[in-house]
Formats: sequence, structure tokens, C-alpha cells
Amino acid sequence: MSIKDPLQILETDALTGLRSLSDKSVEVALTSPPFYLLRRYGTTSAWPDGWEGELGHESHPNQFVRHLLDVFDQVWRVLKDDGCLWVNL
Repeated sequence: MSIKDPLQILETDALTGLRSLSDKSVEVALTSPPFYLLRRYGTTSAWPDGWEGELGHESHPNQFVRHLLDVFDQVWRVLKDDGCLWVNL
């Protein structure tokens, strides 16, 4: 069996990129989320709670953790049943 494009690199913020993928279409997800208030990458997202901004620059750490969970909800959706997620935090 031949796999057409086994590797896909998405150059966007995590939430937008994950939303563009089909359910159960990913074998492995690897991420190193930004630390809270440490770096700016120049990407903003519209978050499910209505906040617009860059992950890691929320007004409170609790909101940052909720946004990480929003991202991981999308990762869970796109991972195949036997897929795996690697997180460096």
C-alpha cells in the first residue's frame, strides 16, 4: 500500500490547523505549547470562550489551561484510534 503524503506540516496556529483536519486522520501529534507569558509567535486565534489572542498570553493562567484543553480536544478528534500524542510542556 502506498501513502500519498505521509507527512503534513501545518504553518498556522494549533487551533486553526487542527480544525482543518478530518476526524481520525492523524497517526501522531507532537507539540510543545508556549509557556505562559514567555514567548510571542505572532499568531492569534478566536477561542471557543470568545477570547481572541495568542495562546500563552491570556489574562489568567486558568484561561491558558482551558485553551490548552481546547487544543487537546481537537487533537483527540483528529487522532486515529491507535494514534498517539507527544506533549513537551
